Amino acid sequence: MRHLDRGIPDLKELIGSSKAIQRVRERVEKLALSNTNILITGEPGAGKSVIAQMIHEKSAPSGEPYALLSVARIEELKLRSITQSILTDRHFINPITSDHGNFALPDGTTIIVGHVDGASTAAQKIVLEFIEGLTTSYHIRIILLLDGPVKDLVRGKRLLPGVQKLTKDWETLAMPSLRERADDIPELVEHFVLQTAKEMGLGDVIIDVNAISVLVRKEWKGNVQELKTFIEQAMLLSDDKDTFMLPEGLMDEQSEVTQMLSRIDEGIDFAIDKSMELIEKRILERVLKKFGFNQTRAARFLRITEDTLRYRMKKLGIQNLQQS
Repeated sequence: MRHLDRGIPDLKELIGSSKAIQRVRERVEKLALSNTNILITGEPGAGKSVIAQMIHEKSAPSGEPYALLSVARIEELKLRSITQSILTDRHFINPITSDHGNFALPDGTTIIVGHVDGASTAAQKIVLEFIEGLTTSYHIRIILLLDGPVKDLVRGKRLLPGVQKLTKDWETLAMPSLRERADDIPELVEHFVLQTAKEMGLGDVIIDVNAISVLVRKEWKGNVQELKTFIEQAMLLSDDKDTFMLPEGLMDEQSEVTQMLSRIDEGIDFAIDKSMELIEKRILERVLKKFGFNQTRAARFLRITEDTLRYRMKKLGIQNLQQS
């Protein structure tokens, strides 16, 4: 088990120490010194909007607002109304409710435009006209978020060629996928566990010995956002709120044994009862499956009595799935 420090990292800072994220961190610092328009690319869930907000918050003048437009999620007529309001009187209208959350856009404002490549052709044309109007009239910076390289999106007909032409001289930042920064997963897991525990009003949280090693090997197609959502759901559904454990479908006895031996060698304590039960459960399930859940044959193979097998199955929560 791993005891976590209650100190939660600043949400405005990038979590991780991999070379990939260090390069992003250095790029963010450089872009924060500039007021030019920026193009951020990366897979969905990689953290592009977080990076955009960081760049704005680190830029001068500080304290100016930013507005976020998720283009594909706004109906076209409303999108036209929002963009026209900004262009005509520098006033941002909340896309969710027009009578709440509206504010003026002074010089130094950043407008973060996302989900353009998932929007309709008509919506993309509105965005193109909007950005062209801003760049000729106001001192407002645009940060455009795209789910991949511009050339690839245009080639795949997910993006209008005009976007490529418009952004050809913009500053760029490529956000790596979680697969490219797997070394950061342990820090991200600890961060999200602590963050979720705080939101749930929990005390100190322990991470199960097997959890991080399994999560590092898992393919996160949804990137950091998928990892965050997974941890939140695992903690909400867990009966043991003092311990972060993985759902049984992700646990495996090989990883558990490896981690146990490693902890012993390093002199690190762990909860042996849970680890041993997990290993035993996986072995019994594998043997039962091998013999079609025929308990007589499984017990004979394991050299134990059927009564002992049934007792262990009940204790470990293994269902009797004997095939007819």
